[in-house]
Amino acid sequence: MLQTDKITALYCRLSQEDMQAGESESIQNQKLILQKYADEHHFFNTRFFVDDGFSGVSFEREGLQAMLHEVEAGNVATVITKDLSRLGRNYLKTGELIEIVFPEYEVRYIAINDGVDTAREDNEFTPLRNWFNEFYARDTSKKIRAVKQAKAQKGERVNGEAPYGYLIDPDNRNHLIPDPETAHVVKQIFAMYVRGDRMCEIQNWLRDNEILTVGELRYRRTGSKRHPRPQLNAWYNWPDKTLYDILTRKEYLGHTITGKTYKVSYKSKKTKKNPEEKRYFFPNTHEPLIDEETFELAQKRIATRQRPTKVDEIDLFSGLLFCGDCGYKMYAVRGAGTLERKHAYTCGNYRNRARNDMLCTTHYIRKSVLQYEKEWLNGLTWKSWIMNQNNEAAGTLQYIKRDESGNLYHIKDFTTSEIGTQLRFAPGERAYNGRSGKESVFNLSKDAPVFKLSHQLGIKGVLGGDYNYNHTEISAEKRIWLSSFGHIDAQVKAGKVWDKVPFPLLILPNTNQSITIQPEAFHMMNALEFVTDQYVSFNATYYLKGWILNRIPGIKWLRLREVLSFNMIYGGLTDKNNPTLTPGLFLLPDGTQPLGSTPYMECSVGLENIFKILRIDYYRRLTYLDHPDIKKGGIRIALRFTF
Repeated sequence: MLQTDKITALYCRLSQEDMQAGESESIQNQKLILQKYADEHHFFNTRFFVDDGFSGVSFEREGLQAMLHEVEAGNVATVITKDLSRLGRNYLKTGELIEIVFPEYEVRYIAINDGVDTAREDNEFTPLRNWFNEFYARDTSKKIRAVKQAKAQKGERVNGEAPYGYLIDPDNRNHLIPDPETAHVVKQIFAMYVRGDRMCEIQNWLRDNEILTVGELRYRRTGSKRHPRPQLNAWYNWPDKTLYDILTRKEYLGHTITGKTYKVSYKSKKTKKNPEEKRYFFPNTHEPLIDEETFELAQKRIATRQRPTKVDEIDLFSGLLFCGDCGYKMYAVRGAGTLERKHAYTCGNYRNRARNDMLCTTHYIRKSVLQYEKEWLNGLTWKSWIMNQNNEAAGTLQYIKRDESGNLYHIKDFTTSEIGTQLRFAPGERAYNGRSGKESVFNLSKDAPVFKLSHQLGIKGVLGGDYNYNHTEISAEKRIWLSSFGHIDAQVKAGKVWDKVPFPLLILPNTNQSITIQPEAFHMMNALEFVTDQYVSFNATYYLKGWILNRIPGIKWLRLREVLSFNMIYGGLTDKNNPTLTPGLFLLPDGTQPLGSTPYMECSVGLENIFKILRIDYYRRLTYLDHPDIKKGGIRIALRFTF
């Protein structure tokens, strides 16, 4: 591409803090300044890239990422901003763009107000200016933290929320008064726990008396919620954690404790708990709900309470396993005298079905895995594993096998021994690991394609394995940037089971029975509705980033962003794995059927950036509408923080 045909990228950014500076920092004003400069200095083929309402500390900005995509494609000759702080307030990442990325692609960078022009050799003070821009963000955070710290040291309330059972005194926001609606609930919880009632008995009392949970009560009083609202019948289902939090709060003794938590960094929203010695304690500041003797008895019982597992260690996969159907956490089930090979993980939603009124299919998997992973700098990753897994039917699910003579008999469980390998290739992927390793990654470019190829080999007779099988899967995914029209995240997958195996070892499409949006899941498909041994699937989500709504007067100021998605899977079940045609297989559960010649399809339309954190989608099922007990449409929500 000739230099004269390349883009002159005019980049604008406005954060929430910059909005307070008035019209001088507005997006419209930045556009006027940039366009005027480009016209006066004969920069042609201009194109605006805009991030409205994004902090300069974060580089996960759609406008910036779209511009970097054009830069890496070799389509940009010059990048112009009003000043250096518009490009970013993180001096390390801003410096990397100016000193490494832009020169690599022969891109000239100009910051008008700061007099920076990389075409000249007098930019020695640019790193210092970047540091001052980050210092501004750091200094603002430091001042806010100092104010909160000073309030905490004086015993003043910082977060503005009273503990359950109290209200904030309307005459003095730092003083608590008993809540006539909920104070008696706190007293009853302590009384029942101290006299020896089990936690489930306390939960039953709360539900029988229709006592709203803390979150539901907060929502009805203030309209705010930290998590998605539960279903209608779960408004009175109190989690164990909430009850234990109440039982350990010293505020119910009439004391005030401040400085309980702190932010790890002004660049992060993560909050951690302060140790006891760093908290501030102010005795007898308000009316107590619980006496000292009752509180101490409760603490002694908590210290000696039995855990669900009788081993004093944290499970290796604690907090990492989630149910593929409903998205709920899976919990370890084990005992002190249980063999390690029988340790299992079970779906928490199914385990707590009597309390939360949210049904899921039965999951009970015994599992032991040895895994090795190797990663190269060229984007290639190789992973291999050895796994021995025991599958046991539980609840209403049954394994019923039909033999050659047509006789039916129950199978309690079966075991698989498996060797697996996976290759992952992401050419051009540029990632920078933080201190937390792979969990803390900054991707400079999001459009690198990702290819995966995996194969699982089941071996009969090894470690009790009951089946030989081969299962191959291949996938490709990519983010497609459409400049100011947003971007599309697309994925294509295909897989095949090559051998005769029972239905639990076939391909069961990933379904989502919860209210939350789950990636790579079918939201309107019932759990275990389809089974297949070969498939091709396609998932695409289009983020329009306000391309339509930002043009509608009256709602533009809401900065809502449109989201469209389409999910499809096409496959079938060969005769050798169809239990109606081939003996020796497990019968399919009631309601489960092979995926037919028509692909299953669903689509959604939604809005994100609602109140800066909320996304709401409406999903619609497009095929197999005649199946019984299905939902043709439904609402799903997700939290996505945008800065």
